Amino acid sequence: MHRRAFEKANGGELTIGPIVPEPFDLASRKIYVGGLNHKCSDNDLVTFISSLLLRAGACLEPSTPIVNVTMYHQKRFAFVEMRSSEEAACLLLLDGTTFQGNHLRFRRCQDYNESKAPPLRLKIPALNTSELGIVSTKVADSTNKLYVGGIPKEWNDEIVKGILEQ
Repeated sequence: MHRRAFEKANGGELTIGPIVPEPFDLASRKIYVGGLNHKCSDNDLVTFISSLLLRAGACLEPSTPIVNVTMYHQKRFAFVEMRSSEEAACLLLLDGTTFQGNHLRFRRCQDYNESKAPPLRLKIPALNTSELGIVSTKVADSTNKLYVGGIPKEWNDEIVKGILEQ
């Protein structure tokens, strides 16, 4: 199951060698994860993201796709270093996932430069995010888009929806 989506997107069986993270592609493998619960541990995050990518069929190998995690508990975000650029790209597609009651934001880090990034070795599969219950935090600009800021962290989606519907 761990290679299913990649195999389908790339026309059959995969023939890439073992995945070895290299320093030259670190910027393309490093992902910002925002919106973490203040009680979230490194291990909680690694376990959750690994199982999420595995369920989405976005892991190239059955082992954890995460090489390193740097947590900033007070600011409720982390940087996650992925095993491959392809798995990092898949994680970006899972933006909006709910974890420990919060919607997570997956973004490229500021040091990522698309023009200098090495090319991906594989096509990124289209993941069925609705099957995983994901509602993206990225919303296209339109006349119906509304920004609401300054919301207390303890409010959940239902409270905010209730206030906005009044």
